Amino acid sequence: MKRFIAVLLVFSNIFLQGCFSYRDINKLLFATAVIVDVDNSNNPVLFVEAYKGVREESNQKDRLVFKGTGKTLLDALKNINLSSSNEVNYEQTKAIIFTEKAANIGLEKFIDIFEREQQFIMRANFCIFEGTGDELLNIKIPDEKFLGIFVYDLIRNINTSSSAIKLTLNELLNKRLMKDRTAVASFIQFNRRETENKIFLNGGAIITKDKYVSRLSAEETKGYNFLVNKVSKGVFQISNPQDKNKLISLEILSSKTRTKIEYVNGSIHLTKKIKTICTIGESQGRFYGNKNEIDKLEALAAEEINKLTSSVFSKFQKNNLDIFDIENDVYIRYPKLNIENIILNTELKTEIEVEIRNSADIIS
Repeated sequence: MKRFIAVLLVFSNIFLQGCFSYRDINKLLFATAVIVDVDNSNNPVLFVEAYKGVREESNQKDRLVFKGTGKTLLDALKNINLSSSNEVNYEQTKAIIFTEKAANIGLEKFIDIFEREQQFIMRANFCIFEGTGDELLNIKIPDEKFLGIFVYDLIRNINTSSSAIKLTLNELLNKRLMKDRTAVASFIQFNRRETENKIFLNGGAIITKDKYVSRLSAEETKGYNFLVNKVSKGVFQISNPQDKNKLISLEILSSKTRTKIEYVNGSIHLTKKIKTICTIGESQGRFYGNKNEIDKLEALAAEEINKLTSSVFSKFQKNNLDIFDIENDVYIRYPKLNIENIILNTELKTEIEVEIRNSADIIS
């Protein structure tokens, strides 16, 4: 028995050598957010928000901010280590944020390090911020000390909304390998006020061929999410059929979008079959919902979803921006088919079914 325990201890020591010891952690700084900006010469400026792994006197984590510059992002990263008495570890990074200026120059100049450096985790959120790195890190967030954790929590709450976007580093890197090389990232805005500065998610930032080229508004994001099957929860409004001056808010319980691709006479026929289950979340004024009235409400809801999806598709079709993965879907269905500017040769058809259930206002 003693021999067995001794062998077990030896193997445990071998297998656990790769883990951080208490002393190792005490010598490390853990990054929560990495922000990529550029200077006036378009050279990278890297900001890192971090905390120390262990404090002997207190469990309170101090927020540390580092700034590094260089000719390349790796150069800036190494210069940050020169300004810190502890090594910065990136395995806990919650958000990788590019400023608009850096994203306008092009991701290809900066993104390679995030794929090569093993410490950067693939599930980190990727975002675009409208301002500068200095602005973002100087914002005082009332309910959270760390920007990276705050952004992570904001994006985690996207599941309750259909008007926001989530994109991980892994998803971005995969999108760069697809035919259209187009991705939509979370867009962070800065509400500048004298009394309180606030950051919030507002729609999406469109990246194509590694460059930030356009925006999705919050309303357009709703239609986009329906088309690409990314709606799970959320709210949208329709007019109250019993009082045209009032609104009814429908809360989405679930939604599923199925895609059908056909190549017919030189054009792509794209069919989106959307099945959405809702409940009445709020009614301005009374709504007496017998079956006939609920049928009317479901028809109005389907009409609203059709309006949202048709509007966003039409806008980006005119701009020749395939944010809907059409080219990739066509390649999977017809691998030998070669069509230039594929979204310009695509006809969209939507088949929308809305079911309203479990409403206290329904009268049988």
